[in-house]
Amino acid sequence: MTTPKTPRVAVDPTTPNRLVEAARRRNTNRLLDANQEDARALGKSGPYLLQNPSSFFPEPEQGPDDTFDPPPWMLEELKKIVDKPVPTPNLADIQFEVSAEAAEKNAELLRAVEYNFQMLLSSQVGTTVGFGAEFRPVEQLRGLLGMHPGFAELATVLDQGMDYRYHTSKCSSH
Repeated sequence: MTTPKTPRVAVDPTTPNRLVEAARRRNTNRLLDANQEDARALGKSGPYLLQNPSSFFPEPEQGPDDTFDPPPWMLEELKKIVDKPVPTPNLADIQFEVSAEAAEKNAELLRAVEYNFQMLLSSQVGTTVGFGAEFRPVEQLRGLLGMHPGFAELATVLDQGMDYRYHTSKCSSH
């Protein structure tokens, strides 16, 4: 009866790898050299590294006080918003999954609008991908936020989406 031969392994995992050991020694020596150079350049505490951080850190700035008492009108407006029903958006036609079926369905939707993405999004008003679908309706927010100087722009973004605001080309050919 013969005993089966142990297959020959190209690398014995129990034996230290000469190349890895040499690389480890090189890296350790480089780190020691860099630390010595830093110590030489900076000295014990160094001309650049001061013992007291307050000598180079400015005094802390006082931030806003978040413990204010909200004015009564604010709480009333919040209660109005909370008490109003929120319309639940419909399910979008666009499919958000990684599958051949979803890709084909989304391609059909794009073909139907001649690959005009703006038209595709316009067809999804009232769905989960409609502009502002993740927020309360603008009219519900107006009583609380309407006096803010940026509310008109926020209302436009929530109703119509945000314009593309980049001015540089993202293409490598330009």
